[in-house]
Amino acid sequence: MAENDIRAERVKKIELLKEAGMEAYPARSARDTSMAELLAGFDECEKSGRRVTLGGRIMSSRGQGGIVFVDLFDGTGRIQIVLQESEMDKKLFDLFNGVADNGDFIEASGTAFKTKRGERSLKVEEWNMLAKSLLPIPAEHFGLRDEEKRLRERDIDILVNAELRALVERRAKFWQSAREFYLGKGFMEVETPVLETTPGGADARPFVTHHNFVWRIVAEASSHRGFSKSV
Repeated sequence: MAENDIRAERVKKIELLKEAGMEAYPARSARDTSMAELLAGFDECEKSGRRVTLGGRIMSSRGQGGIVFVDLFDGTGRIQIVLQESEMDKKLFDLFNGVADNGDFIEASGTAFKTKRGERSLKVEEWNMLAKSLLPIPAEHFGLRDEEKRLRERDIDILVNAELRALVERRAKFWQSAREFYLGKGFMEVETPVLETTPGGADARPFVTHHNFVWRIVAEASSHRGFSKSV
């Protein structure tokens, strides 16, 4: 199916949500725990029967008659949620089957349990749409194969590529550690221009360095204006 046709079909589902009294893009979520927190205390949560509310993106789903299995991801972890026609309001169950697609952000409330295979899951009692996706996401198993598409749509690539996502997280932690180190030494972080309007420290004769690093020295003059310790 062409991309425009897929989009048109999903726009129709927004109207179905409105008719059912559910917003496609609500301003608030009732999520009270992350998937990482739920998984860390899963046994205790299952034993107590405590009701929890999760929020995340539908990565995949599969149905078998009156039961639907959904893989939900929220950035901190992934968990399977299970919707059973016999365990929830039939209208909510039918609405999910009629409007929910891979890529949608949803909110699910229910209790923790383990399947016969021992998979940690959430038995859904209620669900709500948080953000209706108008286009599908690539299957994680295949990912984005087109190199140009990968570079142009980095957000999608990061979503379906676990290795790239881990790299982004490591990079963020590296810069956080660097900032904390310099702040602890009394330095102050300042913003410097990428393009300079007046000749300054970067007005120098080009030369070849020992290490082939891409860097810039245009910020050298700006970063030291009035401050003895700045990075």
